[in-house]
Amino acid sequence: MYSALTIDGKKMYHRARQGTEEQEAQEIRRKKARTAQIESLTVVVQTGINRFMLDLVCGKGSYVRVLCEDIARRLGTVATMSFLLRTGSGPFLIDKAMTLAELNELAIMERAEEALLPMDAALIHLDAVHIADAFFARLVNGNAVPAPENNHKLEGKALRVYCKDIFFGIGSCQKGFVKIDRMLREDGWESR
Repeated sequence: MYSALTIDGKKMYHRARQGTEEQEAQEIRRKKARTAQIESLTVVVQTGINRFMLDLVCGKGSYVRVLCEDIARRLGTVATMSFLLRTGSGPFLIDKAMTLAELNELAIMERAEEALLPMDAALIHLDAVHIADAFFARLVNGNAVPAPENNHKLEGKALRVYCKDIFFGIGSCQKGFVKIDRMLREDGWESR
């Protein structure tokens, strides 16, 4: 009930704070129950009486507040979560993050571009397909091109599409042909 999950346009925690009746709450929970992937859960340190710092690695769709409630329920007690620090999301890790002060320092030194990630960094979870250089112009014009050999593994999947070592965008493979579905253009294509 205290998650940010939205039901009928209203976040669950708003419903809970407004004193939603328990019967409605149970119905909402029953409808939206799902399995969560918990890869690891470690007690890092006890920070006080009945206070613990946990390290959790979990999958998409996990609700940490709900996990805390579930652990407490199994222990025959109640729990609240007072602090949450996300140390990573997919390929993005906190130890690679920069503060605004660090970014400002780079900007002052006219090196702000060093902080930029390539466009495909957020799509690393998608399989990559490398198209033969001969089809570069066809891709630039948005045409479907033949998929590389062994394309049966690519059929129907969302893909990161590259040609001449340039990231073109998100595409898909249908019947042995790759088509760009979302073109994410890079500057300088005309000169290649």
